Amino acid sequence: MVNTHYIINKNNHYFAVTGNDFDAGNLSDCVTFQTKDEMYAAVCERTGLCLDEVIWFEIILIQDADNNLWTEIDHSGCTSLDVGFDTTQLYSYVSNLRL
Repeated sequence: MVNTHYIINKNNHYFAVTGNDFDAGNLSDCVTFQTKDEMYAAVCERTGLCLDEVIWFEIILIQDADNNLWTEIDHSGCTSLDVGFDTTQLYSYVSNLRL
């Protein structure tokens, strides 16, 4: 079964991470949530933004079932990276992303 994890990192970036090869315990300085709504509420509380400013702006990361690499997907379904990255790189990316 493929699981989706909802995560906020130390820099208040928030993610929906979907794949089999993922253990949230390997993240650093991140908070995980059971549902997207819980994550959105926490983002609003941490940033002072309204729900309308937060909803659907999470960073989506999906694991490819064929090669187990992770890809960032935008809301139109397009990939934002030319090459996927492995699970170790994913933990670092999610934990440390700062835009």
